[in-house]
Amino acid sequence: MSAREDVETLLNELMPFVEGQLSTEGMLPPFGAVVTTTDQKEIVRAEPEHAQNEGLVEALTSILKKRVDEGDIRLVAIILDVTATLPGETTQTDAVQFRFEHKDQYAAEIFVPYTATEDGLVFGKLFGQTGDTIFFPGEAV
Repeated sequence: MSAREDVETLLNELMPFVEGQLSTEGMLPPFGAVVTTTDQKEIVRAEPEHAQNEGLVEALTSILKKRVDEGDIRLVAIILDVTATLPGETTQTDAVQFRFEHKDQYAAEIFVPYTATEDGLVFGKLFGQTGDTIFFPGEAV
């Protein structure tokens, strides 16, 4: 499986969880996910007590870096509830941001816009861009 296919698979597996969180809780606290070299998938959270002097995203990043340093991680994701500007638009909308980084030097940021309606959540067309590499040294492709 290529790095891109690995990312697409994890994105598809995370979306039902994200949708459920947003639907039932009305919010999406930052969380992470990892895929090990043996294809095990895990959700990673930074609880507020882990973030005493730093924000939750920074605490989550630290936790994930430690996991990567253990040597058995091939894919890392950080998932955030953000506002984003859709391509070709000037106004911002709610979106879920997925920051993916693969050990094979593939990094991508994928945004999935959404709108909360009386009938539930409506997800828009996803869009993405090249992401930053912070977990696996080297230049992303």
